[in-house]
Order: sequence, then C-alpha cells, then structure tokens
Amino acid sequence: MTYFPFILLAFLLGLGTLPGQIPDPADPYYHFSMGQMYEAAEQYPAAISEFTKAVNLDPKNTQLRIAIAKSLVRMKEIQRAIEEGTKAAEIDPKNSSAHYLLGEIYMNFQRNSPGIMRLRAIEEYRKTIELDPHHYKALFYLGQLQLEEGNYIDSIHAFQKFLTIQPWVGRAYLALAKAHLRLNEMDEAIRVLEQSLSYSEKDPENIKALGDLYEHIKEHQKAQQLYRQSLDKRPDPEIRFRLARVLTERQQFKEAVSILRDLNREITDLRIKLVLGKSLKGLKRFSEAKKVLEGILSIDSDHFAATYMLGESLSRMGERRRAIDLFLGILNSKEGNLDRIPIETNLALLYQETRQFDKAIHLLKTIASNNPENDVAKLRLAYVLEEADRLPEALAITYKLWEKYINRSYQEYPNKKYFTIARAQMLSAAHRVEEAVALLNSQDPHLSDTEEFCLVASQLQINHENYKEAEKIVLKRISQHSDSAKVQFQLGVIYERLGQLELAESIFKKILVLNPPHSGALNYLGYMLADRNLRLIEALGYIQKAVDIEPYNGAYLDSLGWVYFKLNKLDKAEVRLMQAAQLNEGDPTIYSHLGDLYRHLNQYKKA
Repeated sequence: MTYFPFILLAFLLGLGTLPGQIPDPADPYYHFSMGQMYEAAEQYPAAISEFTKAVNLDPKNTQLRIAIAKSLVRMKEIQRAIEEGTKAAEIDPKNSSAHYLLGEIYMNFQRNSPGIMRLRAIEEYRKTIELDPHHYKALFYLGQLQLEEGNYIDSIHAFQKFLTIQPWVGRAYLALAKAHLRLNEMDEAIRVLEQSLSYSEKDPENIKALGDLYEHIKEHQKAQQLYRQSLDKRPDPEIRFRLARVLTERQQFKEAVSILRDLNREITDLRIKLVLGKSLKGLKRFSEAKKVLEGILSIDSDHFAATYMLGESLSRMGERRRAIDLFLGILNSKEGNLDRIPIETNLALLYQETRQFDKAIHLLKTIASNNPENDVAKLRLAYVLEEADRLPEALAITYKLWEKYINRSYQEYPNKKYFTIARAQMLSAAHRVEEAVALLNSQDPHLSDTEEFCLVASQLQINHENYKEAEKIVLKRISQHSDSAKVQFQLGVIYERLGQLELAESIFKKILVLNPPHSGALNYLGYMLADRNLRLIEALGYIQKAVDIEPYNGAYLDSLGWVYFKLNKLDKAEVRLMQAAQLNEGDPTIYSHLGDLYRHLNQYKKA
C-alpha cells in the first residue's frame, strides 16, 4: 500500500530510533511491533508471521503468544488460537490475560459443542478472577455463562461482585434480575431492577423488564408511574403502548384509547389493536371495538384473544347468535392449552339470554362436574334453573352452597356474599320472602359491604310489592350509615312505586346533581315521567342522555322507544323498541310496549 512506508517511518520514529539507526531484527520487540502494525492494517497472516518470529526469539514470552492467538481468532483459526492461548497459560499460570483470552474464545465459538465449550469458558473465567479478583469483564461473562448453564446462585454471586466494581452497567442488573427470577425470587428481581434505575433512569430494557414484573404481580399503579417517568425523559413507542396497556388494566380507558389511536396510526401492530379493542369494550363502545377486533381477524383469522373479545362485544350488542358461533368455534379449534371454563361460561350465559335453557344447564353442569370446586359455576347453574322454572333444583343447589360456607368468614371467603344473596333470592322466588330478608339481615353488621345485603333485601320486598317494608330497610340503612348513591337510588325507586312522585323525582335529581352521568337515575326519572305522560320532552332528554352513555342497554332503549311512542313518533318508537327486544330477548315489558305500538298502528297480527 502506498501509505505503508510512511506508517513504518512514523512507527520507527515512535520507537525512538536515532537517525541512521536501523532496528535490530534479532530483537523480539521489533517483530512484535511489526506484527502490531500489520494487525492494525488487518493483514493478519503477516501479523502472525511477525509474532511467530518474535516468539522464536523469546519462547517464554506469554504476551507474544497471546498476540498470536488474538490474530488467529480474527482469522477464525480457532483451534490454533486455543493452542497458543493454552501454551501462554502453561508458560505463566499466573497470567490472567491468557485465561481471559481462552475464556473469550471458548465463549464466542460454541457452535459444535456448546455445552463443553461453555464449561471450558466458565473454568477459564474462574481462573482469571482467582488471579485478578477485580477483572470486571471476566466477572460479567462468568455471570452470563453461569446463567445460561443454569447455575443461578453462582451467576448471582458473579454479577453482584461485578456491580461492586461497575455499578452503572444496566445489562448486569438485568441479567442479575433474570437469575433471581429463575430461582422464583420475584421480590429480589424487582429490587435489583429498581436499584438499576438509580444509576441509569433511561435504560429502556431495564424499564421494560421492571414494568413487566410490576404488571405480572398486578402492581399496575407502579407500572403506570414507571412508564410515565420514562416517557418524560424520552419518547418510546413501546413504552407508550405499555402505558396504554396498564391504563386499560386500571380501567382508565379514555386515556388508553387516546394513546392507542395515535400508535395505531403510526405502527401496524396487532398488540396495539387488541388493547385498543379491549379499551373500547371497557368504554362500552362495542361497535367501535367490534370494528377493531374484526380488523385483527382479517389479518389473523385464528387470533384467539381477538375472537374471544369479539364474542363478548357481539354479546353486549345483542348479536348473540354470531357470538355463540364464535365461542363454539373457539371450543372446536385446535388451540393448545385452551382454558375452556371462561369460554363455556360465556356460551352458557348466551344460551341463557337466548332462552336456550337446556343447553345452558348442560354446559354449566359439565363445568361443575369437571371442576368440583368451582362453586361459581354451580351458582350460575342455580340462576338458570330458576329462570327455566326448575326452582326446586335451584333451591337445592343454593342450600348446599350456603351450608358449605355458613361458618366461614367473609374475609377469608369473599364469594360467600354471592352465595348468601343467591340463597335469599331463591327463597324469595319460592315466596319465602320473610325468610330471605331475615337471612340477609343476619349477616355480620361489621362488614364493609353490608350495603349490598340491604339493597338486595329491599329489592326482594319490592318484587313482592311490599314497598313499605322495602322503605323501612333502606331508611334504616341511611340512618346508620352514609347514604350512598345506590341507597338513594333504591329509595327513589320505592317512592315511585308508592306513588310519591315528587319525592322520588327530588331524589333522582339530587343524585344527578352529584353525578350528572348517572345513567340509571337519568333513565328511571325519564321513564317515570314518560309512563305517566308527564313533561314528555323533558323525559326524552333524560332518557336520551342515558342511552348516549350506554347505547347497548336494552332497558334504556325500551324507555326511549316508549317515550317516542308517547310523543307519537311511532317510527322512532318501533326502531328503539326492536333494538331493545334484540338486546333483552324475552323481556315482557319490551314486548308489552311493542304490542301497544302495533295495536296503535292497527297492525293487530304483529300485536
């Protein structure tokens, strides 16, 4: 090369050669220097030739053999490199550089016998550290190899020593956390990753790993805070997605949708679309969720989660037949490790809603038979049996469940609440309302959720038109505890049933002052007025707001149809009542309203 003489001249001058003085070729350092020069020019055969000449002049020099070995590695002559490195270690067993080089060679060339080469690398790194306890590179690679080998405790020790020397290296914390996780030491892994961020707050891999662990243990608030802090320092699409995912888990759907919409425009990623579908479903924007989930299935027709959530969305939209087909398709698929219980449960509920009681009962009995400890499935079975006019069987099931949990505490078995309520509801259905209310009133008065027992007890009295008894239950609750919106709402219902409309209206309006989007109060107030032909335009406004909040609520759509009927807007009334009938199949009130509409239209056959 044309620049070679100039490099050589500079190199010789750098050696301090006097003008006119020629280096002695018998000097091994002459050949060593020449070898380094060739190596810098990536002329490795020439470099090895010069290093070899130096070794011939100074055969006990380990550094020369290490130099040869490094050049051989660059030429991928691994066996010769190992031989030279081994000779260097034999000549000077206390030379840590020779053992470190051998460790590197064994670690980086594991292709043919990875297990053996890895063990040799581990041995050489151990020798390196014995000779030089502060050799941080050897400590790091030893920890990494021990992790790969499954020697997690040894790996932890190596990384801990490394971090005492170089505590700012994020990769070491990440690897140390992995070793703790392999030992099922979740808390320790979290502690390590939290510690890493005190040295490097911007390390994206450690942030993601720590966020994963927070999400795994359901510490979603911590994960949310971590991701927000990370985004404050630098934007990262993956962290933005993770933040949206955590917001969805925390039911902060509105912000999640905003983030996911932006990401979906920027990146094509099915994960983003899936969480967007879930967030939209959480906001009860089922039509939008349906569109997103169908988009996923157009790309991946076998996407299990998208199919499952689409089935749930269709169910809430009243498209139950298609939802049933989707859940049946999942059950008949070849999906490995399929958890059948939630799918079969959804399917059973759909059969119940479409009044296919025999199919619902068969499915729930199958779930309960295959999972004898699944008492919730038995509870659902009792409700279907009651709706199918098989009350004695429902009573028997709820009695067994109540008997099983009667002496257990609510703190230890939170589900006991549902078994208690179900037992009371079945007793009420059997016209044993006093016994049902007594059961609910007998529960531990120190429970934080006795409000629910109060509401159920009053509702059972309402169902039996014992409105004064229902009023006593609610007023007693209000006198002893704070009057929550739920209790106030129940009192409003009771006063409406008692014909005390002004009192009922004042209660519903009080609820709406404190909570304007309370859809239940909006609907009830609007329907109460419409059903009595009072202030119909005002009633329409209340009900329309309720429908805007919950567009797939069959009861609210029925109210909207009914107020349109009262306003003589019959086309709009029919559309809304038909939608309500699709959502709430078999609801006698909706069919009564439709019958009145068709009778008014002189369509007697439909009526």
